[in-house]
Amino acid sequence: GYAFSPAVSGTNTAIDSNPNATTGLTPPITLVAGQNEPTIDAGLWQPASLGDLVWLDTNQNGIQDVGETGVAGVVVTLFDSAGNQIAVTTTNASGNYLFTNLTPGTYSIGFTPPTGYIFSPAGQGGNPTTDSNPNINTGRTGLINLAAGQNDLTVDAGIFPSSALASLGDFVWLDANHNGIQDPGEVGVPNVLVTLYDGSGQQIAQVPTDGTGHYQFTNLRPGQYAVNFTAPAGYNFTSQGQGGNPALDSNADFNTGSTPLVTLVAGQNDPTIDAGLWQPASLGDFVWNDTNRNGIQDAGETGIANVVVYLYRSDGTLLATTTTDSNGYYLFTNLVPGSYYVVFTPPAGYIISPPNQGGDLTKDSNPNSNGQTTTITLVSGENNLTLDAGMSLQPNSGGSGNPAPITTPPAFNPPSGTPTQTVTTTPEPGTETPPVPIVTPTPEPDSGSSGVTRTVPYILKVADRETVYSGQVVKFTITVVNPSNTEATNVVVTDNVPDKLVVKGATTSQGNVTVKGQNVTVDIGTLAPGATVTIVVTTQARDGIVGSVSNTATLSGEQDGILFTQSGDTTAVATVTSIPKLPNTGFKPAESNPLERWKPSTASTVQEGVSDLEMFGKPLSSDQTTWANHASLPALQPGAGPVMPVRLRIPALGVDTEIEGVGLRNGAMDVPSNIWNASWLNTSPRPGDVGNAVLAGHKNSVHGSAIFMELGKLQPGDKIYVSDMYGYELTFEVFDVQSYLLQDAPLGRIFGPSSEKQLNLISCDGNFIREQLTYNKRIVVYTRLSTNN
Repeated sequence: GYAFSPAVSGTNTAIDSNPNATTGLTPPITLVAGQNEPTIDAGLWQPASLGDLVWLDTNQNGIQDVGETGVAGVVVTLFDSAGNQIAVTTTNASGNYLFTNLTPGTYSIGFTPPTGYIFSPAGQGGNPTTDSNPNINTGRTGLINLAAGQNDLTVDAGIFPSSALASLGDFVWLDANHNGIQDPGEVGVPNVLVTLYDGSGQQIAQVPTDGTGHYQFTNLRPGQYAVNFTAPAGYNFTSQGQGGNPALDSNADFNTGSTPLVTLVAGQNDPTIDAGLWQPASLGDFVWNDTNRNGIQDAGETGIANVVVYLYRSDGTLLATTTTDSNGYYLFTNLVPGSYYVVFTPPAGYIISPPNQGGDLTKDSNPNSNGQTTTITLVSGENNLTLDAGMSLQPNSGGSGNPAPITTPPAFNPPSGTPTQTVTTTPEPGTETPPVPIVTPTPEPDSGSSGVTRTVPYILKVADRETVYSGQVVKFTITVVNPSNTEATNVVVTDNVPDKLVVKGATTSQGNVTVKGQNVTVDIGTLAPGATVTIVVTTQARDGIVGSVSNTATLSGEQDGILFTQSGDTTAVATVTSIPKLPNTGFKPAESNPLERWKPSTASTVQEGVSDLEMFGKPLSSDQTTWANHASLPALQPGAGPVMPVRLRIPALGVDTEIEGVGLRNGAMDVPSNIWNASWLNTSPRPGDVGNAVLAGHKNSVHGSAIFMELGKLQPGDKIYVSDMYGYELTFEVFDVQSYLLQDAPLGRIFGPSSEKQLNLISCDGNFIREQLTYNKRIVVYTRLSTNN
């Protein structure tokens, strides 16, 4: 079992082998007297061998299964590590081969399959003695290391007829009606890129669809595959798996364009792997002042701005709301092919022209007298700009008018906001009263008043206050709702906060928040059926803020092929208005009488739908009777609702002072900047809201006593009065007064939630601790909203 090593290898005679590798004899050796020759050595080694089987892999699984037989006459070639051919043999009748008497070293094997046969997949099953080793394309194995005496009988090859290869295809079509089914007349889409992947996700091949929208992948080995379609720009994938017929449905996921895994067996051709595409449609376009009421867009007739237009699906589901632009145009975009109708809401005093006049679809008016059009069907990519509405002022209109803005001259600087008044006009006797148009409610999803059930996600947004001072914290709560039984994907909310506010942070109940400067992005991801996500964006008003701040959030995503962006449901606006702490008149709000307002007695009659200028005299003294053109209006009764606090009165203590809005500093409520002012924690509820509103004030200062020096003297039953900038005043009644050690103050009772409308007043109490620069106690006066408001 041993053989001699090659003789005289190397240059060192002390470590080489001397005998002939075949005979075992050394060359003659000459010794002289006294000589010792210690270099006559012999090396021995054991030969290695390598085999073993080429078999017919009838199920093409790359594993030597029971009953599968060897293939005779297959040529097998032995290569050294450098790729040089060493020996060639053929498999015997049992399919076996063997290379023997191999010197230990590195080798590889090459198999040459018979004509019409191909190799099975390599390395299957996890058992080296029963798998196939050669590369399926080259027939060569990897390098094999043989040690002395080793007999490696694990180098096998599975082969099968090439006729067992599979194929798949076949069609990408334009789904004009977006039903996910290949209907008669729907055409293929050429040049769509189609990519084939194996079961492990490795790309195998890539082809474009031909001129008729067809594609095919051939010569596929049995196994698992997936197909990915790349939608051309402006196209979307239709709904997956519709209609129950695999030969006519769409297999591509409408988000990714990828199909599920497909298993192919030997010789199979699967021609059912298809993809439907659609292009978003749009619908518009014009609302005009039909001055002659003939229902035709005549020369010189102009558009009407700010007309509210609603888009409905044919089943009555409200999908979107918009308003006409300054030229009277409107447009609904990104619409899924399908059936829709539009409802127009005419402005007050306008009636809708007769429909379908003149025979020109681009010039007529479409809605009936109730503002609703007939149902129209949009196909893929269609842009229908023929849904117009003519409107005109109705003669001698009567009834309650819209609020009319009152503009004040520069001499009087009221708080920000537009005062309004409502007027009523009466039609002249004997004039015709036209039909009252039906106004479709605006889409308020939680009101239940619209009479429709929405099935697409929508967004709501509210601010935690209506007015804001400089430095005050404003929180915007964004609610995303999925009312349907279908999940929405790729859901993203973007909130571009106006520069008048500084973004302080944002949180979400689902997904990830990214804040970059004024931009807040919330990646919600998948929104489950019936799910609600709450996002809170915290901002702070910049110094010197003036005017109104409108903060708009936008929702986008996909559901059932619907791209819900740029519609009424997917935008939400919350507005806050900056206000001064007191009107700039030098007097308290409504100092003489909180129920009185004044206007000039010479004001002209305000007509419905017509704005008019109302001149206010400049307040020159606290006696309004000295003002120019003064006249008392009917009493404006304040409600008992919450107020934005600007003034505090405590008659029992002789307190009548201003209220500052403050936030938190180092986790604690900040104090007023003026020792004679009170402060309201602007992250707490407003006075009159359900919950604990909190006011604080100083007890004293280095200069002596301060506004809440005698706060502890209040008794149950004493009254606290809080008013807003307009003079609306709420009454609170004391029901408890407590003094706590600083560390024992019940923060939950003072600042936490409450089911009542409470107002808590807090100040220092007890002894001053110089080391800590604070008092050791806190006095808290608990009050609740009086029922006499």
